[in-house]
Amino acid sequence: DLWQKHHKLLLDRLEGMGVDKLFLEIEVGKLEVFPNRSVEMEMFNKLAHAKGFKIWASFKHYNVTKNNWQKTWSFQAKAVQNFNKFVGVSSKFDGIQFDIKPHLIDDFDLVNVSWQMDFLKSISDLESILENLKIYLSIPNWFPGFTEGELLSEKLPQYIEGLTIIDFRTERFDINRTVTPFLNWGERHNKEILVGLETGEPQFEKRRSYIKSPNGRILLTSMKGDYYLLFLNKNITIPQSDLYSLAQFKVVSNKAGSFFGSLNTLFDILPILESDMAYFLTFQGIALNNLPGF
Repeated sequence: DLWQKHHKLLLDRLEGMGVDKLFLEIEVGKLEVFPNRSVEMEMFNKLAHAKGFKIWASFKHYNVTKNNWQKTWSFQAKAVQNFNKFVGVSSKFDGIQFDIKPHLIDDFDLVNVSWQMDFLKSISDLESILENLKIYLSIPNWFPGFTEGELLSEKLPQYIEGLTIIDFRTERFDINRTVTPFLNWGERHNKEILVGLETGEPQFEKRRSYIKSPNGRILLTSMKGDYYLLFLNKNITIPQSDLYSLAQFKVVSNKAGSFFGSLNTLFDILPILESDMAYFLTFQGIALNNLPGF
């Protein structure tokens, strides 16, 4: 809520850090297709634009649910478009970002061509709703489909302005390695690429390890070069196949996925990373997510 209560302090501090683009996380009312706290938002956008910032609308993660994600995005798009029509030029959003979390989409299947076409149509529908408002998609760094020649890679550029690649890495080599395919894609299609690094408190992860077992009910199999674990509901024998049993299960903090508690390291590595990526002309900079102290 700093953008409401301490907007001047927040904008001055961000300006001093060299930030030029802000993603304002908003909520949309369930009954009214309009952002909550729109009066405060209108004032903040006006003040931010006066300082030279670009303001993009983004949304709280829980707004994108497992069911009807296309309807959720459409509702959010209409709310931002209604806001931009209502306010003056100096308070309008410059763009909008939609967060794609594959694990929250029940039928997510980029191997399926028909699913890809449905996905592209959903993005096209958003473009129609938003008229001239720029669209970013925020995706994890393991998101598939961006190799040259793939359907999604070739068709998506006509609908969006760029991508934000959320990279849950903290080592220079790993960050560069995982974002380079997307930077290459941005160069091929002249699309902006923003790299997002996590600085918030680490999330907990469930980790499982397995061992080979003749009586196991977990089958390791491969399909088109990818490996899958199939959980069987009874003991069976499959010739020339490996069966596994659960050996260990634990919940751990994913400290390696965030710069939380290591901000000095983060600020040391930022100029190095920006120098590494400056080779790509469509690289737009590095975004910091959940930065402590704000």
